[in-house]
Formats: sequence, C-alpha cells, structure tokens
Amino acid sequence: MREQSVTAAKERLKCMIHYENNILDEETMGCIRRDIGNVITKYVDVEPENIEIKVILKEYKKRELQCLNSTN
Repeated sequence: MREQSVTAAKERLKCMIHYENNILDEETMGCIRRDIGNVITKYVDVEPENIEIKVILKEYKKRELQCLNSTN
C-alpha cells in the first residue's frame, strides 16, 4: 500500500511541476530543478538522474487539475 502511495505521489509531483519552455529561461529552470531535486532526494529514495522536474504556473491551473485527476 505504501509503495503505491509513494508511486502515486511521485507521479502527481512530476505532473504538477510541469513548466512551459517559453516562460522561464533555461538557467533559472536549471537552478529550480536542482534545488527541488535536492529536496526530493532528501526525503525520497531516488537517484537525482531519475527525477524529472517541471513547473506549472498558476495560469496553467486547469492543466494541473487535469493531471492530478488522471493519477488518482
């Protein structure tokens, strides 16, 4: 049960942190990804290279909600 919850949480997290390439420059995105990746690896047993990080801005809330609903 816990493994399923962890897997679902990881999938929701992956989906929720989706970003649009034209909104943030690559340098800023790299810094955000690195910082978030460091936090994730602190609490989740996962290798940094196995983490995909995306950022969703509030204006893309509809996509975020669709993503959350698709992983439930």
